[in-house]
Amino acid sequence: LNLKVSRQGDNGTIRIEERLLREDRGIPGLGTLTSDSADLSTTQTLTRLSWENGGLSIAPHFQYQKQQFSDPEGEIGLGVEDNDNDTYQYGLEAVSTQLSGKHQRWTLAAHLQGEHFLPEDFSSGTEGPAQSRYQGSLTVEDEVALFNERLLLNPSLRTEHLFNRFGGEERDLHPVSCKIGLLFRPEERLGFRTSLARAFRLPNFSELYGDRGGIL
Repeated sequence: LNLKVSRQGDNGTIRIEERLLREDRGIPGLGTLTSDSADLSTTQTLTRLSWENGGLSIAPHFQYQKQQFSDPEGEIGLGVEDNDNDTYQYGLEAVSTQLSGKHQRWTLAAHLQGEHFLPEDFSSGTEGPAQSRYQGSLTVEDEVALFNERLLLNPSLRTEHLFNRFGGEERDLHPVSCKIGLLFRPEERLGFRTSLARAFRLPNFSELYGDRGGIL
């Protein structure tokens, strides 16, 4: 379910987005270890509010996810499992776009985000440990049109700062990503595109600590 509402006024445009996802599915198992009782359910909600005026936009957001895995007969994993994992995520993104002459456009984007993972094992009656992550990023992007807009260059640079708190341990990362893209149009209906990038993606909490029976 996805709901979007927008309102435009003299001071800019305000948009509200509400998204709801609910999924229930069985877990067939691995190879000969089949199961008719194992179940994985996911509930996810996203609330996003954005304000845009000219070349500036500001957008806070909040996301909640509950993932439940149940294997009451112990047919897939290492025993009977009944896990409930809650993830809370909140953040703020600000983007500014400015023209420099007629053939160049600069974009500056800043993003702040916090995330918390709260696991609970109902089969053993234990909770945690809670995991937390805080991150901030700054991205600078340029777009240049040359030779009557037949050639477009699009370089960008992104620096991230990640502060992980995993079970009392501190693991901080400060990766740098970069990209350059090129689009060449020898004529209006023909174009050639290529790009080169160095990218970084941190695994999410479900990938780090999730339990789906056959995959832990």
